[in-house]
Amino acid sequence: MKHLILLSLILLYFLSGCTHYHYTPNTLQIPMLQKQHDASISIARYSAGEAKGIEAQAIYSPVKYAGVMFNHLKIPRKTNGSNENYSEWGRGRIGLHQKY
Repeated sequence: MKHLILLSLILLYFLSGCTHYHYTPNTLQIPMLQKQHDASISIARYSAGEAKGIEAQAIYSPVKYAGVMFNHLKIPRKTNGSNENYSEWGRGRIGLHQKY
């Protein structure tokens, strides 16, 4: 029984190494807001191996001490000559800011 468990773990270890995962961190977004109506927009192209995509970020302060942040990342991946598979995510945040 111990040999079967050990063999299963070794087999699982070697078979899991054939899967291709691509980790894509987003660009660090630092809000530099000081007053009402401050804004920042950035768009970046991402390229690493087969994965190529685009990232967009926006920060806006609609009132004196509050800000809104959004970012979006989309990376198409070719599969057998087609662009059907892609990774896409976005998120938004609301927060307070204050001068030091």
